[in-house]
Amino acid sequence: YGFNAIARGDLNAAEARLIAQRAEEPNEPSVLLNLAYIYGRTGRADEATALYNQILASDDVLMISGKGEQVWSHALARKAMSRTTGIASR
Repeated sequence: YGFNAIARGDLNAAEARLIAQRAEEPNEPSVLLNLAYIYGRTGRADEATALYNQILASDDVLMISGKGEQVWSHALARKAMSRTTGIASR
């Protein structure tokens, strides 16, 4: 879900991959979180917030964060919304 490209700092490649993946999995929280992260990092706060809100409006699922920790999708979205640049998930 674009995590490796994000970790490399290649946000353009990550965004392209995530947009394509979102077409296949429009409600996958990892896709939405990572795309929102990219939007936040590239000055598109409104788009990022819309994706975080989409996550919060759907089921809360257990995920693995970019740091390898188990965390709930709603917790990641809330935490990311409180930051300017957000956080990425695996």
